[in-house]
Amino acid sequence: MAESTNAKDLTEQQEALSEVLAEQWWVVALRGVIAVIFGLICFFFTPAAILAAVLFFSAYMLVDGVLAIVSGVKAARNGQRWGLLILEGIVDIAAGIIAFAWPGMAAVVFVLLIGIWAVISGASWSMPLSASSSTMAAGGSHWPVSPPSFSASCCSSHRSSARWS
Repeated sequence: MAESTNAKDLTEQQEALSEVLAEQWWVVALRGVIAVIFGLICFFFTPAAILAAVLFFSAYMLVDGVLAIVSGVKAARNGQRWGLLILEGIVDIAAGIIAFAWPGMAAVVFVLLIGIWAVISGASWSMPLSASSSTMAAGGSHWPVSPPSFSASCCSSHRSSARWS
């Protein structure tokens, strides 16, 4: 019964969203045009797009750092934990200054972080799929090399706790 109610609610929500989008078709079209222009800028002016991304990141980190410090000060006034907020703010501001001062280095670091993330997330998500349940229960995998940080038991809990939002 609850499933049919949820399905009905979902259908009603989708219909309402479709109606709003139909009424505001020009917003959807404008979004598409802006996305195409952004994509073309990235293809034809790659260095400028990379520099813009690094500078945007730098500005974001500076603002985020200031907000973290302000939150830390407010937390301290309320008798709550504040140390990590202040530390985060200082690190964010330092990262923003470094990215602004050396945008080339920041771009290389971005690429390396994306590469590290891709390897780790790819390995952690594919290992439980490639290992048998008995091997996973033993904490091993079918991989010829299985570093301790990538053991299947670690990754299987990572996979089961993943939330999509």
